[in-house]
This record gives sequence, C-alpha cells and structure tokens, in this order.
Amino acid sequence: MKNRIGMKRNLVGLTILLSGLTAACSSSNQWKMTAPTSAKETGVIVYGAKKLEIENYLSQHPEAQAREVSGQHNIYEIYSVSHKEIQRNFQQYEVYKNEFYPLKHREELTLQKLKTQIQLFNSNNANNSNPFASCVKAEETPSPSITIEFPKLELADGTMDLGGFFSLSATSSQAHPNYPSELKKTWIVIPPSESKSQASTVVGEQLNYKPDTVGSYQIGLVVQDTRSVCALSRGTIIVTHNPGYQGPTVSLDDFRAKHNLAAFRHLGELQAEESWNYSEGQGVLIAIIDTGVNYNHPALVHNIHLNGGEIANNGIDDDNNGYVDDSIGYDFANFDEDPYDDEGHGSHVAGLAASGVMGMARQARILPIKALSPLGGDPASIAAAVLYAVDRGAKVINMSLGGGSSPHPLMIKAMAYAEAQNVTVVAAAGNGDANGHPVNIDESPIYPAALTNSNIISVAAKDSVGVLAPYSNFGVVSVDVAAPGGGITQGDQIFSCTTYNPDGHLYVGLQGTSMAAPIVAGIAAQVYAIYPGLAPSQIRSILMSSGTSVESLKTLVGSGKYINAYQAVLRSAQLRMLTQNL
Repeated sequence: MKNRIGMKRNLVGLTILLSGLTAACSSSNQWKMTAPTSAKETGVIVYGAKKLEIENYLSQHPEAQAREVSGQHNIYEIYSVSHKEIQRNFQQYEVYKNEFYPLKHREELTLQKLKTQIQLFNSNNANNSNPFASCVKAEETPSPSITIEFPKLELADGTMDLGGFFSLSATSSQAHPNYPSELKKTWIVIPPSESKSQASTVVGEQLNYKPDTVGSYQIGLVVQDTRSVCALSRGTIIVTHNPGYQGPTVSLDDFRAKHNLAAFRHLGELQAEESWNYSEGQGVLIAIIDTGVNYNHPALVHNIHLNGGEIANNGIDDDNNGYVDDSIGYDFANFDEDPYDDEGHGSHVAGLAASGVMGMARQARILPIKALSPLGGDPASIAAAVLYAVDRGAKVINMSLGGGSSPHPLMIKAMAYAEAQNVTVVAAAGNGDANGHPVNIDESPIYPAALTNSNIISVAAKDSVGVLAPYSNFGVVSVDVAAPGGGITQGDQIFSCTTYNPDGHLYVGLQGTSMAAPIVAGIAAQVYAIYPGLAPSQIRSILMSSGTSVESLKTLVGSGKYINAYQAVLRSAQLRMLTQNL
C-alpha cells in the first residue's frame, strides 16, 4: 500500500514594459525542461509576465534559470534568485514561491536502515577481505560524493531512458580533514517494487547498473573511515519509457471477452453493468492528471483521446495551443509530448475512470496529463495541467493527488478557471497523516479536495463492507461521497491497469482514495453523457443524493452515502426528461 494522497502512502531583474522590443538573447542552458523533483529545487513563480520579459531578465542575470510552466497562461518559474529580488523586479505581476509535494510511498534511505543490508552483504560474502565494521557515531564524518559518469545527468533529478545503464563513481569522496584515511565504499541500490531485482549491494569505487523497469531507483553510497565512522550520500535516478502511441492491435470486444468482470469487484458494488444500459460515458473527455498513463495498455489504448488538430512527431504546434506534438496529451514534469506513466499510479487511475474493461465510463475518452514524477510534484505544474485540461475540452478532471497545509495561489486560480468553464473536478480526500491515521480535512485540510469550489467533488474511500476504509480521510463539510477504494488487506484491493513491468503484468491491486476518486470521475462522465446540460454543481448533487445510505458515513462525509452508478444515471435521465417536459 503506497503512502501518498490517494494511495495509502500521502512554484528579478529589470522588467521590460515597452511593447515591440526584441528580446535579448538568453542562453539556452538557462531554460530548464524539467519540473522540480524536491523542495530544494523549487523556484519562484511569476504569473502574468510574457516570455519576452523572462528572456530579457535571463539575459541580464546569467546566474538565473527559468522554466516555462504554462506559456499560454503566462506562468514561469525562475531559479537561483531570491523571492524578494523577483518581487522587486516583477512588481506588476503576481509572484509566489513554488512548493513540492513528495510521494512518500518509499522510505528515505538512512544509515540506520542500511545497516541490515550491509550486514547481510557481509555475511553472504565471507571471503571479502575488507568488510564494513559496525558504524561508530562521531560529529566529524567523512564526506561521501556520488558522480554520475554515464549518462550525463544531475543526480538530484536525473531521468534516463529504459534500456540503458548508469555508471556512478565514488572517487570524489573524502575523509574528514582531521582524520585522513582510506575509505571503504559500499553502494546500495533500491529498485522500484515492480523490478525483478532485489536491493543490490556493491563494494568499490564504481557502480554499474542496468535498470529492468521504469520508476525511481534509490541510490545510497556509504563510506567508512579507519575509525569505523560512516557517512551516507543518497540520490535518485528516474527511469522512464516513452514509446509512441501505437494504437489498438485487437478489437475492444475481443479483448474484453477475455475477462471475467467479476474480478473487478468494484463494478458489482456500484451496479455498473446495470448503469451501462443507460450510459457508458460516450465521448466524454476525462483528463487524468497524475503520473502519466500507459497509453498502449490493451485495456486503455482504445479510449485514449487523439488530438485531431495535431500531427504527431512533426515538431510543429499544428493546432497553435502552445504545445508541440501533444497528439495524446502532455507531460508537465518533463515538458514534452509523452505523458507516459513511470510509476503505475496514473495508469491504475485511468483504468478505473474509463477503461473499456473495468472503467466506469467505458466509452469515455482519456486525456493523459503527467504532472507528477515518481518522486512527487509541484503545485505550479499541477495547476498548469488543470489549465491545459480545460483548454483541451475536458469535461471531467480526475486528481488523485493533493497536499499543502494551505492552497497554493496557482491552484486556486486553476480551480476557478475550471469552475468558470463548467468542468467537473474529482479529487481524492487522502489517506491519513504520516502515521497512517485518518484525518478530518474539515480541520486539517488538504488540497484540492478541501477547496470550496462548486465544481469539486471530494471523495473518500470505502472498503468492501461499505464502511469508511480505515486509512481514508473524511469530513462532513469537505468530503462529498465515498466510493470503493479497498481495505487494508491484500484481499480487499481494487484491480486496474498498470504500467510497463518486466513480468508483463497487465493489472495490479491497490488501495486508497486514489482509487475511489476515478471511479467517481467515471460515473460523473456517465451522468454528463446522459444530460450534457448539467452544471458541475448539479452533477455533484446527483452523485451525493443518489448513493447508498450508510449510518456510519453520516458523520464522516457530506452525503452520508457511498456512490451508486446505476442510481446516479437514472437520476440524470429523470432530470433530463423533467427538464425537457417543462
């Protein structure tokens, strides 16, 4: 079970004001193409400035870098310059600090946690003539240093393609000046859970490693001096896989016939098959803002929305929307046209919303938007993803993500933009605090779930019995409905699509409000397909009023109910008939 929101786990110089000026030449290496992957990498957001103004600023400040978060909406992030400096130089625009929301589904490497790994390695390598001794604590420690020799990446946010290898060096590591000595060096690699490889321990100056799957690889370098004093340096390498959209290879009916729908238990709980007699979400565009989507998955490929105004891979922004080659969606984490899923979460979410097999709206269209890396995401990129989804025509947006003790200004603006365009946003309520205890988000809000916009539907998770899942956040004001999210046992999981893995598995079981939210997003699309005249607030009202009442939910979610697809589509059909007869 993953410890993150939705899966139990958890965004300057002289401003040029005159029009018609030619931009001074900023260096190409002053433009970053990736979003922050940690809090220390975040910069300062400038909202409202034109790119020309940012380029002029960079040309006058060679120490600065910038990222185009959303050129269409004039959102930029500037790095290596103080917040006050940027405020002083961009006084006519809105300026905010960016933030970072980590995906805490993997524990951070520490010396204490690596002791067992090193001891196990020593015991399995009895012939090692120079084993690590038990680490001794001291204030003056050695200085471990990791250098990536191949490929040329920055360890903090390095992203490489699947199929290659990485080579790391420890030669820059040094003993403490007061205690010069030779250093013992041990590497530890913790691969993603989908990898066939176990945690690896390698002794020596060099580490050569070939990843076998996508995701984040945690790297630890432990050095030990002659006093047995140890020190740890750590980093992460993200492995991605960006195949082009390949299109269906078999018909959906033939592929669907290979499945027993009873294996996807949530369908029965929601009376999905009965609801499909009225609506399968025909043609409704659902944006999945997440870790990306495995758009070639056989249970998803038929439902991927293709941008008819864009010619794939020609290097031209054919539809003039500000995004080159966004034929299937966009990746705001890496600023490219391949929103492929490196983590698995987004594919699982997309399947529950609109797969032709286990999705609620199985004739809806999926707009894959990647705003999170396997390490997390920032509110600026997430807000840009929302703006993009609205501009691309999404009628429903799923956000199985969240964070922040207060809503970021850009997130507030993005939600207001979606609300003004009558776009329904479905948000996961979250899975408890750092200790796994469920949180009342009326009192300790997370966002966007706790925002008060009329177009937001906030979703808690129920287990197979029908009560609130033990991990699920709640709130009678902030949370609207519950939906199947699975319980805390392996037998009570929600099954859906996964991303590339070396075993070739197509489906995986997970638990969390991340699973509950896209189920509701799919039902929202079913409801909208019946009656496209519905406002998001009306869709929300239908979903809340048509569910199944549970006494224990009355003090936990606003409706006191868990959702029922069949009753929701009936209510939508009745409302349409009533309106037409007036």
